[in-house]
Amino acid sequence: MNERGVVIIYPDSRLRASGGGGMAALYEALESQKATVDRKATEHREARDRFNVDVRAHLDRRNELNDQVSSLIDEAKRQRTVRDEQNQNVRDAKEVREERTQIVRDLKKQIQDLRSERGGSASAGQSPHQLRREFQRLESEYEHGRHQGKHEKKVLKRLQDLSRMLKLIAEDEAGDEQTKEIRDSLNVALEDQEEAHEAVTEAAEQAQAAHDLMIRIHKEVDRLREEADDSQRSLLESKRQADKNHRGFVMSIRSLHSIQDMLKVLDNRSEYEEKEGERAKEREEVDDIMLRL
Repeated sequence: MNERGVVIIYPDSRLRASGGGGMAALYEALESQKATVDRKATEHREARDRFNVDVRAHLDRRNELNDQVSSLIDEAKRQRTVRDEQNQNVRDAKEVREERTQIVRDLKKQIQDLRSERGGSASAGQSPHQLRREFQRLESEYEHGRHQGKHEKKVLKRLQDLSRMLKLIAEDEAGDEQTKEIRDSLNVALEDQEEAHEAVTEAAEQAQAAHDLMIRIHKEVDRLREEADDSQRSLLESKRQADKNHRGFVMSIRSLHSIQDMLKVLDNRSEYEEKEGERAKEREEVDDIMLRL
């Protein structure tokens, strides 16, 4: 059988024989070719079925990966929205913080002006709120052993200076109701300023977290897309092999039918020749009887 499905019977010494021996050899050659073609048809069918299973597996895997990509893209869009919203929150919070910072500046200037007019200490312009926070922070760090060696002396000196400045401020403002009132307003303004700063920091952290997650999602999308492309290439190759073996199976079946038709012709011819032989024998017997008569 050639690649177009045409059966080829190669001649040999048996087919060159004449008479019944030649017919028998031809019949035997066709039966041998039939077995070969039948085996090839089975091989092509089994190979086709195996590759079709592979096609289904690659198709399912590709679709699964594409579904994951689609879901991740939706999540990336959601994270982009979150990031943009938080970035806007950062801008809004910065504006609020700047407004409150300006209030703090104005209040500090009022206190400084009052102390200058009244001949107060130079430290009176310092914010007790900020000095106290720094004092508490350094004191906590010192108690937890975070400052050792030469840094320990620097921290102790700074604590002493802060304590002294807080004491001076308290002495300067003792009995000064106007300064005390402005100082109370300043403390509230400082708390508002700190709250606004924390809002900026929190929004910035959330925006950065959403951005980082979006970047990781995009990287995962690229990886999954590459894997999906590999599955698609494998799918096409498996389908090509399945189609190739299907064509081979179809050609084998056609060849098998051709061989069966040829064998049927030989069977019919053999039967015809057998009947002709019987009729010829009968005619010889009749002729012999007629000669005798």
